[in-house]
Amino acid sequence: MDVRDRNRATLLAAGVVAVAAAWSAFVRAAAGAALHPAVGWATSVDVRLDDAWPDREGLTVDVEWPAGSGASVTPGHAPGPRWQGVAAALPGGGVTVVVRRGGTVVHRVPLVLRPHAAETAAGRAVVGPMRARATVAVPAGLVPA
Repeated sequence: MDVRDRNRATLLAAGVVAVAAAWSAFVRAAAGAALHPAVGWATSVDVRLDDAWPDREGLTVDVEWPAGSGASVTPGHAPGPRWQGVAAALPGGGVTVVVRRGGTVVHRVPLVLRPHAAETAAGRAVVGPMRARATVAVPAGLVPA
């Protein structure tokens, strides 16, 4: 191997190291700022009534989603003071939470769901499934049934 071959090999190795270092820095920066789940993961949603609601167990929570949001209730979910479901995407304008006693609407409130990273086996540093939780407070002036 002559001097020119060694120089080419050295330049090639330096180029590979520089590209690898730049890629590694990019990946670390992107992972630290990423807030979006990987493609195909839905956001789990959990909306519940605050424990202070009078006759809480006799109430039903429904979540009304904008058309086309791709939201659905979790299979096997029983109606009650908690709504659990999944959404392909959370609507920017929020949802409407409807609280019913039997067929009567007791309370209706707009709610903006704020997603956060769900805990995974790899920790929160790894972008993965998202979760949105919300608790509906007792409205002022609510008269117990």
